[in-house]
Amino acid sequence: LIVIACGFDAGALDPLGCMLLPAAAFGQMTARLLAAADRICSGRLVASHEGGYSAGHVPFCGLAVIETLSGLSAGIDDPFAYLAEVPGQSLQPHQSAAVDAAAALVAAVPRRASGVPPEPNET
Repeated sequence: LIVIACGFDAGALDPLGCMLLPAAAFGQMTARLLAAADRICSGRLVASHEGGYSAGHVPFCGLAVIETLSGLSAGIDDPFAYLAEVPGQSLQPHQSAAVDAAAALVAAVPRRASGVPPEPNET
């Protein structure tokens, strides 16, 4: 089972996180976690909303997560998506290294525990 503390502090306009993520980024993260859950724990995933302090943007972030989980679209666009285009938002080398390390950890989770056959390169 994967349990997500599903907060939106990194969302655009959050007064504490100040990270400018558009709602679509939360949908993309959710899709990756769904894929990981399918791979390692028979698709068992729980998301619990726990934060985010922009009353204007959190609803769009939450909607992106719900749309991804349900496979449905409400057809509502994030009006703050343009903030992702603010210059200087590319990952820095230390951030890329942290993302790569996290991806390696997820990839290394054994499939045997969930009954999913291992990949050919897993021992």
